[in-house]
This record gives sequence, C-alpha cells and structure tokens, in this order.
Amino acid sequence: MSEEKLHRLTPSDPVPGAVLAQFEELSQARMRIAVNLLDLEQEKIRMLAAAKRVDEQKQRLFEHVLVERGLPPNTQVEIDRGGRIHLMQPSPRRRQSPWPDPRSFPFMGKLQG
Repeated sequence: MSEEKLHRLTPSDPVPGAVLAQFEELSQARMRIAVNLLDLEQEKIRMLAAAKRVDEQKQRLFEHVLVERGLPPNTQVEIDRGGRIHLMQPSPRRRQSPWPDPRSFPFMGKLQG
C-alpha cells in the first residue's frame, strides 16, 4: 500500500479546495431553490386572491337571484342546469338549552358541607 492511503487526516488538516467549491455550489443551488419557492408562494397568494374574488362574485350573483325572487339572501338553494331553483332543507338541529350542562363543571355535585 502506498503511504498516501495510510495517512489519516486530522481536524487540523484543511478541507481541499475542490470540496469547498462543491459546498459553495450546493449552497448556491439551495438559494436558487429558495428564491423559486418564494416566487411560487407569491404566485399562490395572487391566485388565492383571484379565487376569493371569483367566489365573492358568485356569492353576490346567488344573492341577487334569490332576492330577485323574494327569498332571503342566505337561503340555501341549488340551481340545476335547467335554471330551476330547489330549496335545500335545513339540517335538523338538536334544540340546545340556554343553560350550560352542569356536568361540564367538575365541582358540581361534589361539594361537601
């Protein structure tokens, strides 16, 4: 074996320039990826804002259609392809007491006198 292969590097041995260049190249590649990701995130925000505007416009159109027909703007409807309006049945809700459930208070029923 050659003497070169037997020599072990120590912490005080410098890192070769080629390896340093590779570190720099990889760091630069990572920065380019980060910049591209930032650009994508900014585009995503623009697209979300555009989608919100479309959704708001659609909601206003629904409300206009409902009010035009004498229905409250928050009425749940479905409009089929033929333009017919179908009122949606509200989901049955369990009647709730205005008072809190006494079981939600851990000390209830456990007071001792």
